[in-house]
Amino acid sequence: MTFWLWCELALFSLVSPFALMLLHSAIWFIPLLWAAGLLCFWYLHHQSISLKTLWGWHAVNKSSLLRIFYRFIPLAIMIAAVMVSFMPESIFSLYRRDAGLWLLVMILYPVLSVVPQEIIYRAFMYERYRPLFVHGRYWVIASAIAFGMAHLFLHNVLAPAMSLIGGLLFASTYSRSRSLALVCIEHALYGNFIFTLGLGQYFYHGTVMHS
Repeated sequence: MTFWLWCELALFSLVSPFALMLLHSAIWFIPLLWAAGLLCFWYLHHQSISLKTLWGWHAVNKSSLLRIFYRFIPLAIMIAAVMVSFMPESIFSLYRRDAGLWLLVMILYPVLSVVPQEIIYRAFMYERYRPLFVHGRYWVIASAIAFGMAHLFLHNVLAPAMSLIGGLLFASTYSRSRSLALVCIEHALYGNFIFTLGLGQYFYHGTVMHS
């Protein structure tokens, strides 16, 4: 059983991302993401995990939010400094180009993208594959690698690299809190910052493919 579970994990985290690289249109990404998210949610439901337990709102408190915020600040400053140094023309590019679109992204990105991603790469991966790892930190690494690999379809180096780092942060938060709500808040914070700063073009399939 363990052998086949390892095979399934390899298929899930290593093989399927390369299949996604054949996806040449951004229009299919969100529907596919939600289809996968709903399938993972169905699995979690059949594991008798209640919505209350899955979301774990009890873990969203002042202490946990401050911990996320204090970790976010130095990373945000570092990313902004790199942008100013090497890509000054891209600073706030989405907002400057279309403030209305920027606002729409700020509202819809957490719902349409963050939630299904966290269901798949944190909640599902924890319940399904955590038993394979002796130490929790190894699961954190596996989750981060799978999350980074999932962004290969964007056909640039930056998106998978940044997603790998983000995956380490998000997986460590989930491993510690077991709260989908808390990790979604953290993911949305970083994602909205990235789009606001002007790096969103590297995380949007259509823009990258046709730039």
